[in-house]
Amino acid sequence: MDAVTGQDLRFYLQQQLVNRCRQNPRYSLRAFARFLNIESSVLSKILRGQRSISNKTFSKIASKLGFSQEEEKSWATSLKERRGRPKGSALFSSEDTNISYQQLSLDAFQVISDWYHLAILELIAVDDFQCDSQWIARALGLGNIEVKMAVERLERLGLLERAAKNRWIDRGENLSNVTPFATSQSQLQFQKQVLEKALRALDEVAVEKRDQTTMTMAIDTSLIPLAKGRIKSFRRNLCKVLQSTPCKDEVYNLSISFYPLSASKELSHE
Repeated sequence: MDAVTGQDLRFYLQQQLVNRCRQNPRYSLRAFARFLNIESSVLSKILRGQRSISNKTFSKIASKLGFSQEEEKSWATSLKERRGRPKGSALFSSEDTNISYQQLSLDAFQVISDWYHLAILELIAVDDFQCDSQWIARALGLGNIEVKMAVERLERLGLLERAAKNRWIDRGENLSNVTPFATSQSQLQFQKQVLEKALRALDEVAVEKRDQTTMTMAIDTSLIPLAKGRIKSFRRNLCKVLQSTPCKDEVYNLSISFYPLSASKELSHE
C-alpha cells in the first residue's frame, strides 16, 4: 500500500468505501463507520471535505486499515512539522492539530482519472435525465455511493451546479484538460478505463450502435504531428455536429487510437 499522506487520506477513504460497495452492493457508509469505530456523521463530513481528521480519529483509521508503523511515523513527523504554520496555509488546521486538505488538486485528479465524472456531466443533457443518484447509477452501471461522491467532487470543482427546481447544470462544457493539476499518470488511468470499456462494447453492444474499425498503414513518422492535429480537429468537429440537435438520448464516447505496430528503427542489424 502506498504511504498515506495528509493530502490524500480523504480520497483514500472514499476509495476504500467505493471498493467495499463494489464487492457488496448492500455495504453502506454506516457500515464503514462502524468498521472504523467512528460516528457515521463524522465520517460523512470527512468524506465530503466538511471536517478535518483529528489525531484521535486518524489513530482509529490507521489501526483499522492496517497502516504500517512507518506510515504512522511518517504522518506524525509531517504533522509536527506543520504545527507552527498559520491556519489555512498548509495541509493541517491549527486547532487540535487536525488534518485539512487541498481539495482542488485531489478532486481534479479524480475527475481526470475516473471516466464516469465526465459521463455524469454529459448525462445531464440526455432528454430523460433525472437528478437522482440511483437513476444515474443505473444509467452508467455504477454504485449509488460512487455516484454521490462523484457528484460532490464535480460540484466542489464548479463543474456541476444544482439549480433550483431539481435541475442540474453542466458548468464544464467544452473541456479539453479539466485542470493543470492533472498528471500524466491520471491521464493514463483515464485512457486505460476508456479502452477497457471499448473492449467490453465489442461483446456487449450491438454493432448497429457502435463503430470500431482499424486502419493499418506505413507512414512517414515526421508527419505524426500533422496526424495528431487532424485527429484533434476531427474529434471536435464531429462532437459539434453530434451535439447540435436539441434531442439527446444517450451518452457516447469517441476514442481514436493511433500508434506504431512496428519498431523497425530499434531493430539491430548484423
